[in-house]
Amino acid sequence: FYEKNWEPIITWFNETFETDLRLQYLIMKGEKDKIDEFETAMDVQNIFDMDPDDVMDKYQTTEIAQQIENIQESIKSIREEQERRGQKGPNFGSLRKWINNLDDTRLWMLDDMIQYCYSPIIAIALVTNAISLDKLLKAVACPELD
Repeated sequence: FYEKNWEPIITWFNETFETDLRLQYLIMKGEKDKIDEFETAMDVQNIFDMDPDDVMDKYQTTEIAQQIENIQESIKSIREEQERRGQKGPNFGSLRKWINNLDDTRLWMLDDMIQYCYSPIIAIALVTNAISLDKLLKAVACPELD
């Protein structure tokens, strides 16, 4: 899903605005059995009988928790690299200049699209005609923006 619907948009965005943004997402395949175990642990009837540490220990062994930890570590290492280069925050390239030079109609469209799809990157791609409305609808069908 992400490779087909999001990565081409991210690539276009990076090339257009001279940024170096990367997409990170959770792959949740093979998680079914472990999620069932965690849901059992979080069952309302059982939660009062369990020690909070036991609930957290059970959650920490799931693939989801490990993926989240890997992403957090990756973000931390990227930020450390940016600090070492003297860069504060992400590289937005020419995006700020582009937004400042945008006419009122396109700013209004951008604002409305962000309210719909919650992603400035996708909204900008649509306002600049870099993607079709059909591609936008497919890209916003991901769980993170649901």
